[in-house]
Amino acid sequence: MIADVPVGLFLSGGIDSSLICALTAKVAGTDIQTFTIEFAQAAFNEAPYAAAVSRHLGLANTPLRVTDDLQADFATIVDHFDEPFGDSSSIPTYYVSKLARRHVTVALTGDAGDELFAGYDAYAKGLRLWGSLGQRLLFAKKTPWANLLVDAPKMFLPRERWLMELEKVVPDRIRKKVLTDFAFTGVDEEALYAQRKMWLKRVDGCDLLSRMQYLNIKSYLVDDILVKVDRMSMAHGLECRSPFLDYRIVEFAAKLPYSAKINAHGAQKYLLRLLLQRYLPKELIDRPKAGFCVPWADWCRAGLGNDLRERWQGLGSPYFEPAAAEVLFPKKKLGWTGWQWNAFSAMEFFDSAQSK
Repeated sequence: MIADVPVGLFLSGGIDSSLICALTAKVAGTDIQTFTIEFAQAAFNEAPYAAAVSRHLGLANTPLRVTDDLQADFATIVDHFDEPFGDSSSIPTYYVSKLARRHVTVALTGDAGDELFAGYDAYAKGLRLWGSLGQRLLFAKKTPWANLLVDAPKMFLPRERWLMELEKVVPDRIRKKVLTDFAFTGVDEEALYAQRKMWLKRVDGCDLLSRMQYLNIKSYLVDDILVKVDRMSMAHGLECRSPFLDYRIVEFAAKLPYSAKINAHGAQKYLLRLLLQRYLPKELIDRPKAGFCVPWADWCRAGLGNDLRERWQGLGSPYFEPAAAEVLFPKKKLGWTGWQWNAFSAMEFFDSAQSK
């Protein structure tokens, strides 16, 4: 909060950003603004929760609705990364940064709360697949039967491949449909995992949850989350700060026992939930994790999908299979946001590279 310029807060209504807002209001008072992205699609829209949190804390909340009508900006978003960037949450991050910069010069975020205090769904999945018997039974009860059947073969993977399997955005079977054989020329997959194996070796004696968290901190946090926030905020001249990344908090979190992160009922980020109960009612805390997702697949059912399907088919690239357009941007059903944004980002990057 120490700054000689106005400071604001990103607020999604989730545990991490809500806790940052609550503690900021306690320390600095309520004369501070929060900024939120909203979507027309209810399944993706956390704006009502953010508004409720702001009201309860006495903070002013400013929302901005993002729709596919803004798709003219999507190429600009990709261009700011100077590389293919596979995280579609760069879209709302870009717009919430743009919104905040109209009012403030610095914004506090809730980034790193999931890595430090075990908030990701992937942690529950990893414990279900490879944890203790008690952990497997606990999280299996919370998982649909279809998911259990699909994931069953992963239980028998070699130990050194467990955590890297959780990181895959595109399954091997889809990747082989999307990329040509030429794209794999000279690719040493073992070399791709070498750095991760080095990191995992450092925490080989730790429990499974701690190993998953450490790998995320060394890879996903620094290569995705922080890159995304840095690029999207700097695109608008906004400085973002993450209080969770104060070294004292990181060291504190690293020493926490399993029970402080996941309780006996499987509630994740348990310690943060307990702390947040001092400031917010339970109904604003105990709800399913949403993530900072966008309705990209819904947008692709309309004109955007048709445009991208035709664009992919006409790429003429030695790296991409033209027939994969129907896999990535299907006509009669929803595609998967992660694949579609990866495809869009790759197309934009290679088109830009060829034009320079």
